[in-house]
Amino acid sequence: MKSYNTHIYFTIILIFMKKAVKKLILALASLGICLSLSAQTTNISGTVTDEKGEPLIGVGVLVEGTTLGTVTDLDGHYTLDVPADAVNLVFSFIGLSDQTVAIAGRTTIDVV
Repeated sequence: MKSYNTHIYFTIILIFMKKAVKKLILALASLGICLSLSAQTTNISGTVTDEKGEPLIGVGVLVEGTTLGTVTDLDGHYTLDVPADAVNLVFSFIGLSDQTVAIAGRTTIDVV
């Protein structure tokens, strides 16, 4: 009789553990989906030139309010992955005033 009761207890515990593991897996999967949705990015690229159309090398391109950024290459080109909720890019260059440009859903932003 004692071993029969022990078997019943272990069976009940096993059933509860299976349910708990299923709930845990569901919760972790939901968390993973939420994190992947919040981590979406958009690739933005463009060229930075002066008034004469010459490329500006080494212009800082920063997602406003973050530490995400890059600099323009020898041809004035830049490419940057920005969070989907980003609003503005800030372009900065020594000797010139910073220029803030709205992203507004664009994937190509050229700046003069």
